[in-house]
Amino acid sequence: MTSEFAGLTEGASWNRCALQVNPFSYLEANGKSTQELGDEATYNDTMVAALVSSDISVIAVTDHWCVDSGTRLRVAADDPGIRVFPGFEATGKDGVPLLVLFDPG
Repeated sequence: MTSEFAGLTEGASWNRCALQVNPFSYLEANGKSTQELGDEATYNDTMVAALVSSDISVIAVTDHWCVDSGTRLRVAADDPGIRVFPGFEATGKDGVPLLVLFDPG
């Protein structure tokens, strides 16, 4: 009997995820202090190191209403093998925040 699942490994695959990781530009745009982190490259390196040390293997980089602001962070996180979903955070007219995520490809 052949199956569409033939060749797949047995069991579930568990991932630790962080589905709302903000890029450096989010800090700047929202008046958050960047003094300790300095510049975007330092922020990205620090963030990726924290993700790796926490065994987080899947993230979504989300800024408010903007997908492109997280490009450098997505590239930095992809380098050590973290699966990265680009996206953005939107707010509905009722004030409910929504995370809009896109296929990593």
